[in-house]
Amino acid sequence: DAVITMHAAMFGTLTTSGLGVPFLLIAAERPVVSDAELEQLGMTREQVEAWLDAVVNLQKSMIARSRRASSQKLDRGKHNTFMTDLLFFTTALPPARRAALVGDVDAAATFDRIRSWIGDFMVANVQRLGVQ
Repeated sequence: DAVITMHAAMFGTLTTSGLGVPFLLIAAERPVVSDAELEQLGMTREQVEAWLDAVVNLQKSMIARSRRASSQKLDRGKHNTFMTDLLFFTTALPPARRAALVGDVDAAATFDRIRSWIGDFMVANVQRLGVQ
């Protein structure tokens, strides 16, 4: 068994006990929330920052408590960057709109980076267990 999560908040007992299986977290840049988004969320900037801090701290502590856990950070990426179809389908959008959706990233290079991290993780943690 092995676990990969892309930019996810984690809940439940694994946040305090960690995972007993290999774990890879692929994280995006910390989001910057606009005033309009704050209004839509019904939250203050301080509340959002506190929530983001809590998510990051949970991720870090879970990785520290887990067996063979690691993380990779996708520079200039956003949450939607991990939806690889969006990486390519958004290339026709105006640059500002595209950056808001998937970050300021090169689609092909970003896809290759994600694929490489996942491939390396699978080779190190799944194939060695005899799973093909």
